[in-house]
Amino acid sequence: MDITFNCPKCDQELVVDDSYAGEQIECPECSSQIIVPSESNTSAVESTPEAAEGAPAEAAPATPAAGGVINAMASSAAAREKKTFTVPVHDGPVKNEKLIQKPQTPLNAAAKKWQKGVAVRTIRRIDCMEVGKDHFDEKVTEFINTVGYERILNIQSIAYTVQDLATKALMTDFGVLITYRIPEE
Repeated sequence: MDITFNCPKCDQELVVDDSYAGEQIECPECSSQIIVPSESNTSAVESTPEAAEGAPAEAAPATPAAGGVINAMASSAAAREKKTFTVPVHDGPVKNEKLIQKPQTPLNAAAKKWQKGVAVRTIRRIDCMEVGKDHFDEKVTEFINTVGYERILNIQSIAYTVQDLATKALMTDFGVLITYRIPEE
C-alpha cells in the first residue's frame, strides 16, 4: 500500500511505499529532508536536528470531513488506479536529480515568443508588374538588401492561383515568402 502526503516546504504531493513509513527522505522537488508519515493523506514532518538524533516526529492524524470522507480523491476512480510512484532514498545528497519535470511550454505560448523576434514578408510577382515590365527580381533584391542577408532565416518560393477580375480566368502566378529576424531593441 502507498502513503500519500505533502512536503511541508513546497507542498508537493508525494506517494511513497508504506515500507518507508518513519524513514527520512529527500523531497524530489525542493530537496528538503522530510520524514515519511505513518498514515496516508497526511502532511510530512520536516526533519530537524532533534528528530534526526533519535525520536521520529509524529504526524497529526487525518480528520474526516463532514461526509466522513478524508479525501475526495480517495473515493474517485483515480484513487482505484494502481500507483507505482516511489521516492528514491539516497545515502547522501544527490545533485541535479529531478524526478518531477516541469511541463513543456504549450505551442501557443511558444509561438508568441517566436513571433516577437521573427517576421514574414511575402512578395508576389503580380504586385511587381508595372506597365508590362516585370520588377520582381529588383523588389526581392531590394528587400533582402534592406533587411540584411545575415538576418534572413528562410526564402521559400510559392505558387498560387488568382482569378483575373476582367476576364474571370484563373491565372497561376509565383512569389517568395521570406522569413527574417527582427532586430533586438
